[in-house]
Amino acid sequence: MQQRLSRWLLPGLGIKRWLLMLFVGLLLLALGLAYWLTELYRMVNLPDIAFWVTLQFIPKGLRGLLFVLVGGALTWIGWSRTSRYLVRTLVPERQDQSLAQLVYERARLEVGRPVVVMGGGTGLLPIVRALKQTHADVNLKVILSPTETGRLATQLRDELGLAPNQVIFPTSDDVRLWAELENGRLIEGAATIGHYNNGVPISRVFFSRDIRRMKVWENVQGELSASLLQAYAPEVNPEVLATIKSAELIVVAPGHLYTGLLPLLTMPGVASMIETSEAKLVFVANLMTIPGKTARFTVADYLIAIRTATGIEMDYVVVNQGDISRDLLEKYYAEGADIVRLRARSDAISRLTFADTGEETTLVEGAVVVSGHLVSEAPQMISYQTPDGQTSVRELPVARHDPARLARVLDQLLVEE
Repeated sequence: MQQRLSRWLLPGLGIKRWLLMLFVGLLLLALGLAYWLTELYRMVNLPDIAFWVTLQFIPKGLRGLLFVLVGGALTWIGWSRTSRYLVRTLVPERQDQSLAQLVYERARLEVGRPVVVMGGGTGLLPIVRALKQTHADVNLKVILSPTETGRLATQLRDELGLAPNQVIFPTSDDVRLWAELENGRLIEGAATIGHYNNGVPISRVFFSRDIRRMKVWENVQGELSASLLQAYAPEVNPEVLATIKSAELIVVAPGHLYTGLLPLLTMPGVASMIETSEAKLVFVANLMTIPGKTARFTVADYLIAIRTATGIEMDYVVVNQGDISRDLLEKYYAEGADIVRLRARSDAISRLTFADTGEETTLVEGAVVVSGHLVSEAPQMISYQTPDGQTSVRELPVARHDPARLARVLDQLLVEE
């Protein structure tokens, strides 16, 4: 009870003045009613029962205290029940939390320092959870990859409490994801690109509007090229560019490199806005490689791939140095995945020592390495194909970034100037 009351008194909520006005209003209402009843008591001959109802047999001081205690208790019970009803009606998925907690979280998200998270997939969720656990107040916005469905946006709103205006889709156009291989061949669709494993490396990935619905489709008679498709690039949501421009911290979440990160970062105007932004740019490196897509990739390889495709230079890269259990690693190894290590050769890692403090900073591809034990193992529902071709779901342990540990790292980046 004390904790709930204290939340209403925290600075920055913008509600204390209205609570004070409500209290003063009720006080004046009670005072006016008391004056009116006093005058009525003097002017009208009331029945004998009024003596007992108004507790005239109790001394005035004790009688007033009794009314204050009973009135306060009734007010608190009524407010508590009303708050629970409002939470249960408006945000039923979070009915286990108090209205004070929800107001506090929303205010903390909206009035804090502007932070942007970019990416998609399950790797984005721990980043958002971590930012909600930081000591610094953050005004959090999430820019999703166009390949994401509404399911992730629903999770961010329902499970993590983000408002609809905090989850931004980069375009409203009907887009198609394309990948151009080094031999010039084109592959269409996130699913096809995600399962591609034919040896020829992917040269670049990009979004294009669906030209099959345009007149140009008849003119080219199905003969497509990367230059033609890129001429019909989607129109980027202006809110995306404005959000990036105003950010103090931009976090690129771990995810699928070719179907999530690069397509989003290569959308028109996005990379150039990130480069001109004054925000700190942080890449949270993947924990594990993806078989057939980023096999044998190191942290440096990810940074090189992002820089080659977009020209973006990361300021910081967050790397896990915690251990993953042997049993779980064996399962990853069996699927062809491996740990994302810092770099293949240790002599390719730069180390900078400050003369005044003696502190040593590790650099990889120009980005400052921030490392620590950031991994946790948790069960997750995984879909898979059965021998008869059916899609089934089962719970399996997976390695994920630990939000509480990651929050401490992001806190450091938020306070450093």
